[in-house]
Amino acid sequence: MNHLNPLVQATLPTKVPLEVVVLEGQLMTAALGFRGTHTIPLPTKHGRVYFHLAQSLACIEDKKQSASARFRLSTRQYWYRLQRDDGQSDALLRWEYLSPTLPVYKDHGKRWCWRHIQMPHVVSMPHGELNFNKIHMPSGYVVIEDVIRFLITDLGVKPPCGKTTWHQKLVDSEKKFFREFNAR
Repeated sequence: MNHLNPLVQATLPTKVPLEVVVLEGQLMTAALGFRGTHTIPLPTKHGRVYFHLAQSLACIEDKKQSASARFRLSTRQYWYRLQRDDGQSDALLRWEYLSPTLPVYKDHGKRWCWRHIQMPHVVSMPHGELNFNKIHMPSGYVVIEDVIRFLITDLGVKPPCGKTTWHQKLVDSEKKFFREFNAR
């Protein structure tokens, strides 16, 4: 997480830091999110939106590794959302992941796509309507760097670090994530 706070501060116009909270009664499990708030406001070329970031992480020990590489992070769940307001309104767009190893998924017969996107959009089909807020449209694994890249390139969020350095900061952060925290 030490690498995420500088990344978020450099690429998103917010002073709100990320924090990790160890979940009580759940050894080696923590939650990551913005300190003291569920969302941060972001000015975009389409007006203000509110960004929600949350991850549920497990720390996995591999005793065969050296002390410096013994632990790795495993993402159990993530939720990245863009909302109209800072409350719990329906998201304009959300990226979500739920590990298929979690009891909430495997023990309750859930069979939707583990990694999916949803949005409040309905399209007409030959025999009814398809509600994109109720289906689990497949996506690949979405790292926070990709969401930030989308916010900057597609929504016009202006990165505090400037136009010339934000891209390399995202590339470096993503490499660090896969190299040091979550070898895939």
